[in-house]
Amino acid sequence: MRTRESKPAADVAIIGGGFSGALCALHLSAAQPDLRISIIERGPRLGPGLAYGACAPEHLLNVPVNRLGMGLEPSFETWLRETADPAVLAQAMEESGGKLGDAFVPRLLFGDYLEDLVKRILARGQVRWLRGDAVAFLDGHKRGVLLADGREAEAKSVMLALGNQTPSPPDGSLSELQNLPEYIGDPWSPTATAAIGADDPVTIIGAGLTMIDVVLMLRGQGHRGKITAFSRRGLLPRVHAFGGQWPQFPERLVRTSPATMTRNVRREVEHAMTQGIPWQRVIDAIRPAIADIWANWSVAERQRFLRHLRPYWDIFRHRMPKRVADAIQALRVSGDLEIVAGRMRGYAHVDDGVELRISRVRSGDDSLRTKHIINCTGPRTDFSVLSSPIILDARRKRLIKADEFG
Repeated sequence: MRTRESKPAADVAIIGGGFSGALCALHLSAAQPDLRISIIERGPRLGPGLAYGACAPEHLLNVPVNRLGMGLEPSFETWLRETADPAVLAQAMEESGGKLGDAFVPRLLFGDYLEDLVKRILARGQVRWLRGDAVAFLDGHKRGVLLADGREAEAKSVMLALGNQTPSPPDGSLSELQNLPEYIGDPWSPTATAAIGADDPVTIIGAGLTMIDVVLMLRGQGHRGKITAFSRRGLLPRVHAFGGQWPQFPERLVRTSPATMTRNVRREVEHAMTQGIPWQRVIDAIRPAIADIWANWSVAERQRFLRHLRPYWDIFRHRMPKRVADAIQALRVSGDLEIVAGRMRGYAHVDDGVELRISRVRSGDDSLRTKHIINCTGPRTDFSVLSSPIILDARRKRLIKADEFG
């Protein structure tokens, strides 16, 4: 029995052992070597998580190596030089002109890097790995969490690092779509594409980076069928560019409205391009001020940004490497991939799959037959309706509160 004077087994319990949880543990252990840390994770690996573990060899990082330093030792670039197989880096090095810092390397390598660093702090004994699921916060005088198997993980502080959730299901008239066997609600499930035949037509909801990852994964698995991707505007992520620098200019953005901010950014882009600097460097220069910009907007301004500007911000901020863009463009030119701007209006279950009723922005109503529908709309962010046990318990105990956007 624990006495009143005894200490919890950990100073910090981190729920989630993917990228966010691993990064928190690495920085905490470096900053406070005497801190006792527990990571609660049911998966077989610590570090890679979904983002850098559930990916295929053809999936590349969406930022260059030199943008992934994160203050860790060794840096990702140093680790690659010491550890990575040069043959695996060959294409990336060729694309970047031989500069490893500018290279877009396979995503799996970054997962291996994180896992390696976490193994080092596990070996020192400062961090303990608890295999399991945290389902509730402890009651009474205890602090910490209860695991699904009944174990109690006591800790002075608890940090949630739950990672990305599965995409939001279709709503309205399409809500029953998720009950069809042809519907794939989680594109990163280990069995997501198992039932897709080599020549099956596939429809993807969403046209962002998740869609691109799924298309490349399908092709890497030998899929040859037609792929159709839908989004309201049919916008694809833009492409990274090498070279150039642009100074930060947050003071002209932080205390302005979304409309004024957009005008300021456009002026900066025009100015940069007249000097031969890629527009991508201007967008990169905004990143340090993003949190301050959002914090200074009113609720109404945030709503306007989300409704009118976010789709455009997303495609310029979240970009793809040129090799990936070239592969996607080749599929579009060959007719193997079609990007549709429009909406799904309804569906009917037919003998050979699903017939979708669609409304194209430029050509009106149409129909499309498909054998598989993959939801690639991106991670769900509405925590007011998430059914994760630990989130439900935190809401019930009023430990967390959703903001005006959920």
